[in-house]
Amino acid sequence: MPRCGVGTAVAAVAQNRRLNLLGECTIGFDPEEGLLFERHGRLPSHSSGLRFTALADGDVIGERVYYSAAGGFVATADEAGRPVLAERETRLPQPFANARGRC
Repeated sequence: MPRCGVGTAVAAVAQNRRLNLLGECTIGFDPEEGLLFERHGRLPSHSSGLRFTALADGDVIGERVYYSAAGGFVATADEAGRPVLAERETRLPQPFANARGRC
C-alpha cells in the first residue's frame, strides 16, 4: 500500500470495525481493543520495532517482529543486525532519484 493510502485505510478499519486480511477474508476488528502501543518498551534488537501478534481464543497463533533498517527499509527479526541491502548495479527502466510527488 502506498504511504499516502495508510491514513484512509486506518480510518476505514476504525469506522467499519473490519480488517481485510490480504484480500482473502475479512474479520471483525476493534482497534481500541486490538492495537496496543507499548511506547516505553523496547524490543530486543532495536528501539524502532513493531511486533504483530495474532491471537485466536486468547492463544498466540502467530507472531512477527519488524525493525526499521534506516532509509525507509524494514527488516524482519531474523534479518536484524545483518545488512538488508546488497550493493549492486541495477539498471532501472525509468530514471529515479526520489519518491517526492508520487503520493
